[in-house]
Amino acid sequence: MKDKTILIRDSSTNSLCLSLFDWAKFRTAKGGIKIHTQWDESLMLPNLVNISEALTHDSKGFEQNIFPKDTIILEDKGYWDFDVLLARIQAKNTFVNRIKDTILCMRQ
Repeated sequence: MKDKTILIRDSSTNSLCLSLFDWAKFRTAKGGIKIHTQWDESLMLPNLVNISEALTHDSKGFEQNIFPKDTIILEDKGYWDFDVLLARIQAKNTFVNRIKDTILCMRQ
Protein backbone atom coordinates (compact mmCIF):
# COMPACT_ATOMS: atom_id res chain seq x y z
CA MET A 1 0.00 0.00 0.00
CA LYS A 2 3.06 2.26 -0.01
CA ASP A 3 2.40 3.37 -3.56
CA LYS A 4 -1.29 4.10 -3.01
CA THR A 5 -2.99 7.22 -1.67
CA ILE A 6 -5.82 6.61 0.79
CA LEU A 7 -8.50 9.31 1.15
CA ILE A 8 -11.31 9.16 3.70
CA ARG A 9 -14.28 11.43 3.00
CA ASP A 10 -17.18 12.29 5.28
CA SER A 11 -19.36 15.16 6.42
CA SER A 12 -20.86 16.43 9.65
CA THR A 13 -23.85 18.69 10.12
CA ASN A 14 -23.59 21.34 12.83
CA SER A 15 -26.56 23.27 14.14
CA LEU A 16 -26.47 27.07 14.31
CA CYS A 17 -28.79 29.64 15.80
CA LEU A 18 -30.99 30.74 12.88
CA SER A 19 -31.56 34.21 14.34
CA LEU A 20 -27.80 34.86 14.25
CA PHE A 21 -27.06 33.03 10.99
CA ASP A 22 -30.11 33.65 8.78
CA TRP A 23 -28.14 32.54 5.69
CA ALA A 24 -27.76 29.02 7.15
CA LYS A 25 -31.37 27.85 6.83
CA PHE A 26 -31.69 24.21 7.74
CA ARG A 27 -35.06 23.64 9.39
CA THR A 28 -37.96 25.91 10.26
CA ALA A 29 -36.43 27.20 13.49
CA LYS A 30 -32.86 25.96 13.18
CA GLY A 31 -29.85 26.92 11.11
CA GLY A 32 -26.95 24.72 10.18
CA ILE A 33 -23.83 24.14 8.17
CA LYS A 34 -22.30 20.98 6.77
CA ILE A 35 -18.56 20.41 7.01
CA HIS A 36 -17.25 18.10 4.28
CA THR A 37 -13.79 16.74 5.13
CA GLN A 38 -11.30 14.71 3.14
CA TRP A 39 -8.65 13.01 5.25
CA ASP A 40 -5.31 12.00 3.70
CA GLU A 41 -4.23 8.86 5.50
CA SER A 42 -0.51 9.34 4.77
CA LEU A 43 -0.50 12.88 6.20
CA MET A 44 -2.86 11.96 9.05
CA LEU A 45 -4.49 15.36 8.43
CA PRO A 46 -7.41 16.71 6.45
CA ASN A 47 -6.21 17.85 3.04
CA LEU A 48 -9.55 19.33 1.99
CA VAL A 49 -12.37 20.93 3.98
CA ASN A 50 -15.48 22.44 2.41
CA ILE A 51 -18.21 24.19 4.40
CA SER A 52 -21.66 24.40 2.84
CA GLU A 53 -25.26 24.96 3.81
CA ALA A 54 -26.59 22.07 5.88
CA LEU A 55 -29.07 21.16 3.15
CA THR A 56 -26.26 20.38 0.67
CA HIS A 57 -26.26 16.67 -0.12
CA ASP A 58 -23.05 14.81 0.74
CA SER A 59 -22.49 13.88 -2.91
CA LYS A 60 -22.37 17.60 -3.81
CA GLY A 61 -19.98 18.58 -1.00
CA PHE A 62 -16.77 18.19 -3.00
CA GLU A 63 -15.95 19.37 -6.50
CA GLN A 64 -13.30 16.73 -7.13
CA ASN A 65 -14.53 13.14 -7.08
CA ILE A 66 -12.11 11.44 -9.49
CA PHE A 67 -8.48 10.94 -8.49
CA PRO A 68 -5.18 9.77 -9.96
CA LYS A 69 -4.65 6.06 -10.56
CA ASP A 70 -3.97 3.98 -7.42
CA THR A 71 -6.02 6.25 -5.13
CA ILE A 72 -8.23 4.44 -2.62
CA ILE A 73 -11.33 6.39 -1.55
CA LEU A 74 -13.41 5.48 1.53
CA GLU A 75 -16.84 7.13 1.80
CA ASP A 76 -20.22 6.72 3.41
CA LYS A 77 -23.38 5.90 1.46
CA GLY A 78 -24.29 9.58 1.11
CA TYR A 79 -21.64 9.86 -1.60
CA TRP A 80 -23.10 7.04 -3.73
CA ASP A 81 -23.41 8.23 -7.35
CA PHE A 82 -23.35 5.84 -10.31
CA ASP A 83 -21.78 8.38 -12.69
CA VAL A 84 -18.96 9.13 -10.24
CA LEU A 85 -18.37 5.43 -9.55
CA LEU A 86 -18.13 4.67 -13.28
CA ALA A 87 -15.67 7.53 -13.78
CA ARG A 88 -13.59 6.21 -10.87
CA ILE A 89 -13.50 2.74 -12.39
CA GLN A 90 -12.31 4.23 -15.68
CA ALA A 91 -9.64 6.27 -13.80
CA LYS A 92 -8.50 3.08 -12.02
CA ASN A 93 -9.45 4.40 -8.59
CA THR A 94 -10.30 1.91 -5.87
CA PHE A 95 -13.24 2.84 -3.67
CA VAL A 96 -15.13 1.55 -0.67
CA ASN A 97 -18.69 2.78 -0.18
CA ARG A 98 -21.53 1.61 1.98
CA ILE A 99 -24.44 0.87 -0.30
CA LYS A 100 -27.70 2.79 -0.03
CA ASP A 101 -30.73 0.92 1.30
CA THR A 102 -32.77 2.09 -1.69
CA ILE A 103 -30.68 0.35 -4.35
CA LEU A 104 -32.34 -2.74 -5.79
CA CYS A 105 -30.13 -5.73 -6.49
CA MET A 106 -31.12 -8.08 -9.31
CA ARG A 107 -30.25 -11.77 -9.25
CA GLN A 108 -29.65 -13.79 -12.36
